[in-house]
Amino acid sequence: MTAEEYKRMTARGEYIAGGSPAHEFMHAAAQHAVMVTSKINSGYHPPEELRALMSELVGYEVDKSFGMFPPIYSDFGKNITVGANV
Repeated sequence: MTAEEYKRMTARGEYIAGGSPAHEFMHAAAQHAVMVTSKINSGYHPPEELRALMSELVGYEVDKSFGMFPPIYSDFGKNITVGANV
């Protein structure tokens, strides 16, 4: 299952059964979000490293103008959309 398939499924309000491919994807994505946000929140990171970590969290390359002041918390990550100058 891809993030896009999962997002479409949840947008339709479909039930996610325990042990299903969607449930396994959801759990893996949540664990990945915990891992990445813990990296972001652990100490100082230069702006380019924060952009790389945020890109890993959201699943696409964020704009070079992106900046942030940690901490950040996310239970999934792949549903976050950021544009330029954020």
